[in-house]
This record gives sequence, structure tokens and C-alpha cells, in this order.
Amino acid sequence: MRHLLGIVLLLFLTGCTDEEKARRHLEQSGYTSISVGGWEPNECAREDLTSTRFRATASDGKIVIGVVCCRARTCEIRR
Repeated sequence: MRHLLGIVLLLFLTGCTDEEKARRHLEQSGYTSISVGGWEPNECAREDLTSTRFRATASDGKIVIGVVCCRARTCEIRR
């Protein structure tokens, strides 16, 4: 029973992030040296399907740490 509960919890937590989609959105927004990973609770709206933490370099050379929040067709970067 414990194993089943652990598997369900793991699937729930990993299902709340989409590293590939977040990376693609950051690249399209001009970010480089992108590192993504992990779910960031309470940073996105209820309507958002995924919440993915990131660290990247902006076009002005500054390091940015934030979250990419994605819905079905759109994503938003929050710092």
C-alpha cells in the first residue's frame, strides 16, 4: 500500500511540470543558459496546467530565476 501511495504521489508531482515546454518557451523568449526543473507550487494561477522552475540568462546578460506557467496553448514567464 505504501508503494502505491508513493507512486501516485510521484505521478501527481511530476505531472505538474513540463520541462520541455518551459525550455521551448524560454528559448523563444530569448533566454539562454537555461536550467529547468521542478514544480513550483502556488506561483501560477489555478487555470494553469503546469508550473516549472527555471534559471536562465536574459538577453541583457542578467541571471533570471522564475517560473514558467503554462495553460493548454499559452505560457507565461513569472520572475
